[in-house]
Amino acid sequence: MNEQEWILSQNKDKRVIEPLRAVYYERAQIVEAVQGRSMYYLFFYKEQYVTAVQAKKIKYNSFIGRAFRYGLVCEAPHPLIDHLNISGRFPASTYNSLLQHLSGKYTNQEQAYILTFLESFLPKKKLLQEIKTLFYEVRRQGKMFHSYRIIRLLMDFAPRHRFVKELSHDLQFQKFEEIYDLPAEQLWEKDPLYAEKYLFHNRDESLLSMLSSETPLEITAFRLLLRQENPIVPGEYEFKLESAFSPGERLRILEHALELSPEDGEVKQLLFSGYLAAQRLNDAFLLTGRQEMALGIRERGMVEDVLLSEKTGLTSLSAWGSFLQEILKHDTKEEIPLLKALIRNTLPHYSPGEIRDILDSRAEAEAEELKEKLSFMEMWEEDLDRMEELGALYYEFDWKEKALECFQYASEMSPEKIGPVQWLAKIYKELGKEKEAASYRELEKQIRKLSL
Repeated sequence: MNEQEWILSQNKDKRVIEPLRAVYYERAQIVEAVQGRSMYYLFFYKEQYVTAVQAKKIKYNSFIGRAFRYGLVCEAPHPLIDHLNISGRFPASTYNSLLQHLSGKYTNQEQAYILTFLESFLPKKKLLQEIKTLFYEVRRQGKMFHSYRIIRLLMDFAPRHRFVKELSHDLQFQKFEEIYDLPAEQLWEKDPLYAEKYLFHNRDESLLSMLSSETPLEITAFRLLLRQENPIVPGEYEFKLESAFSPGERLRILEHALELSPEDGEVKQLLFSGYLAAQRLNDAFLLTGRQEMALGIRERGMVEDVLLSEKTGLTSLSAWGSFLQEILKHDTKEEIPLLKALIRNTLPHYSPGEIRDILDSRAEAEAEELKEKLSFMEMWEEDLDRMEELGALYYEFDWKEKALECFQYASEMSPEKIGPVQWLAKIYKELGKEKEAASYRELEKQIRKLSL
């Protein structure tokens, strides 16, 4: 995930804000962020930052109100939020400077559309007046259809306003109405902004093929929306994610997809395989719902390698049992190393008896030896006379801190014995605590002198 700060700036004032969530809606991306008790909204158009406003509340039927009801909402942290933060700095602009910025970068239609984002924060009359100015500017240039495209925006933004009603029924523009009955692909050629809005609200999958590859966030967000309602071509979802996001980000997006569509088998499989590749075995186990899992040859090899590594990160006894049950169904030369790894990783969290229960189905001689050692550990746990033997078993299974406790008990109970002291010097040295190790080596010398 992107750890870059979000810095909202205005003149010399700079504020570090914390994003809480974002919404992808039509061509807009809106990030909701806080600093202390202040709430801010950052607006993006086609993944490009436009402006930011401070707000106390939003109007229910405003653009932003509809966006959070009908768009794709992402809770932070999320790649679809992080990837909007390109530079880390977001200059807040005055209304006039915003207009100046928009006029140098976007068409009049796009400017009009972007202004509708702000209807929760600026008087609608003021926004409408600016949009009318944009309309007349295009009309004076004789671009009648481009003028009509702005009228179509106004019909959504202020359908009851007299100015909008008059223009929508103007005979000069009625010839363009039939264009908006064209199939989506033809309408896209004439008015891509309107077509995108139409396809977005109809959750039409054809929008995916029309969106530019330069807006991978918008594409991914719309795919997630479709996950709630429409099937996706198998395999294509993974391909689209592959090119735009890191492996960890792809997993977070797949997790979001599964939240939206919990029964989606394709997403579950992609997520399961991703967890295995990322060595997140506990997440993979939880994804199965504790049901019996079926691993392919490649997946078994991946799991086996992780389980045998020094730091598996897997401490759940149920998860170990489930993975081992699947792996040990098949031929493997690593059965005993795997059983030892099971004990080594779960011993700090479970009793020896609980761990032995997992091994009960294994009848090999070396497995029986491991079960016997676990039985001894359980019996000797309260036997102060067997602390040295118990410590040796804890050391064998790599729980050195617990082994130290046992050897310290043994040394205190029998201060004349040299074995526990040698163990303590050895373990402290392995733990990098040379001062303690030296102290016990010196104690060993004193015990040897006294025994002469």
